[in-house]
Amino acid sequence: MQKEKLKELLQNKIIELQRMPYGEYLSLIKRTEIGDPWCIYCGTFGSEDFHQFEIEAWVEDDKTFTLRVVVKVDDGGWKAFKPMSADFFITPEGEFPETIP
Repeated sequence: MQKEKLKELLQNKIIELQRMPYGEYLSLIKRTEIGDPWCIYCGTFGSEDFHQFEIEAWVEDDKTFTLRVVVKVDDGGWKAFKPMSADFFITPEGEFPETIP
């Protein structure tokens, strides 16, 4: 799968995830802590449209309880060894700051 297509899929997944309320990320934190990230498989493995997402979250700032959410995407081939990734912060108020003060 082309880099441009993976980038588009990643951006769309970020938009989708940012619609989730803060509380839903808390289950992601537990999965991340035990080394079991949330994996989403799309398409038929080996086909041109196959891609997979790995999503992790953790508390980035203990004072404000701001979370960092990391999303990775690859096509299941060699790109799986170096997936494309993006991340964002979310506060308990549901805001998405660029950085943590």
